[in-house]
Amino acid sequence: RRSPSHAPSLCPAASVPRDGASSKVIKLDSVRQIAEKNKHALLDITPSAVERLNYVQYYPVVVFCEPESRQGIKAMRQWLAPDSRKSSRRLYAQANKMKKYCSHLFTATISLSGSGNAWYEQIQDIVRTQQSQPVWTTAEQV
Repeated sequence: RRSPSHAPSLCPAASVPRDGASSKVIKLDSVRQIAEKNKHALLDITPSAVERLNYVQYYPVVVFCEPESRQGIKAMRQWLAPDSRKSSRRLYAQANKMKKYCSHLFTATISLSGSGNAWYEQIQDIVRTQQSQPVWTTAEQV
């Protein structure tokens, strides 16, 4: 088990500024480049982005990381993103809303309770299981 000071080694997809906005987006080409290396892109995306990925036949493995509490979000954020200024109260409310209204998009749900990086190991297990299963498509898509 790693100590809380050591975050898992990740290779994030490059994000670029959205035209005329302060927010950033991850281009499908970035996801494709990661997939071509036989890797999985680990993305923090919105439900509408999941629907777009399904539409373009990327069929993502969607893991909902369920926080145990507002305090749990705050602790994890301090560990993994200490410079983040996002409100833990708002993030917790947002997570509950996603669970209620978007669970049909989730491949799996993991709990973020406890400390350490058990959540990361669970994500790896889910991805391994999912990648070994066939993706069903219509005959026209083959």
